[in-house]
Amino acid sequence: MCEVNEMILFIQCAVCCLLFTLAILPAQYKDPINMIMSYPP
Repeated sequence: MCEVNEMILFIQCAVCCLLFTLAILPAQYKDPINMIMSYPP
């Protein structure tokens, strides 16, 4: 049972990372320099 829970957790993390990447990448492609310059140090 523990292995199943860990696998589900891993899949959820992978999906969240994928959604986060898909949400961030279009903004970078529109204005990559602005994204880099506006990032707080």
